[in-house]
Amino acid sequence: MEGKIDIKGSLYIKRGSIWKRVRCKYNRAYSCEDVCGVFGEPYKYNNKVYLGICSIEHEFDIFTDERK
Repeated sequence: MEGKIDIKGSLYIKRGSIWKRVRCKYNRAYSCEDVCGVFGEPYKYNNKVYLGICSIEHEFDIFTDERK
């Protein structure tokens, strides 16, 4: 799976060839962003990147963090 955090802190996951912004699990009116208290920092382990959000840990083969 391929993912990224854009420059504004929003999480995107690539579906096919299209980037889709991930919506908040608890409030669909908002996107999943790094301003949320349960949005973790990505970390690399065994050539994969992991990102904990809420009670879920996503595993990415390719991950880009565009934040400064």
